[in-house]
Amino acid sequence: PNTQHNMSGGGVRLNGVSVVKILLHASRHSYSIVSGVLVGRKGGDNVIVVEDAFPLAHTNVLAPMFEVAMMQIEEYIGKGSQIVGYYCGNELLDDTKPNLITKRIADKIATETPHACLLMIGNRKLGTLSNEVVPFELYSKHGSEWKVSSSSSPSSGSQQVEITDLTVMDKVAVYISSTSSKGAGNKQQPHAPSVVDFDTHFDDVSKDWTNSHINKLVDTK
Repeated sequence: PNTQHNMSGGGVRLNGVSVVKILLHASRHSYSIVSGVLVGRKGGDNVIVVEDAFPLAHTNVLAPMFEVAMMQIEEYIGKGSQIVGYYCGNELLDDTKPNLITKRIADKIATETPHACLLMIGNRKLGTLSNEVVPFELYSKHGSEWKVSSSSSPSSGSQQVEITDLTVMDKVAVYISSTSSKGAGNKQQPHAPSVVDFDTHFDDVSKDWTNSHINKLVDTK
C-alpha cells in the first residue's frame, strides 16, 4: 500500500488498524471528547510506529480509570510492544488543542516513554476523509510543554503523520458517511463496526475493549 508522506526524521507512522479504531471511536461519540492509547515501537529515524490503538473514553478521563486501563493494556500487549502515545478528539468541531487533562495524561505516558507523542483529531476533516486527508495534528513534548509538531500538509523538514495503508481511509469514510460528524445529528450506519472503549467496557465487561473484530476486518480486506 502507498504511504501518505515521506518523513525526514521524527514523526508518527500509523498502520491501518490504529487509524480505523481512532476514527470510528471519534465518529461514534461525535458530541463528546474521545481519547485513547497508542501502542507500538520506536522505529528508525526517531519515527514512532503505531501498530494498534486502544480507545479509552468518551468523557474526560479520571485518574483511577486511566490507571486500571493502562495496567490492562500493558498486560495485554506484553513485551513485544510498548505504549507510545495518546490520542484525543475534542468535543468542539474546530478545537484541536489539547486541554489540561489531555496534557496531564500525555505527561504520564511520556514519563514512561520519553519519545511518546500526542495525536489530536481534526474533527472537521472527519466529513471529508480521503487518501489525501490526514485528520490528525501531531504534538510532541518540548521541555515541559506539548507543542504542535506538524500540520497534515507536507512541508520540507517538518515532522509528519504518515498512514501506511491508505486504503483504510476510503473504508472509514464509507463507515461514517452518515454518522454524526461534530454538529450533525444522524445515527451511525448499521454496517459500521462498533468500537468499544474502556468507558463502555467498565459498564459491561462482556464487551471487548481490544476491538479484535476491527483487527480482523482490516487484516482481511
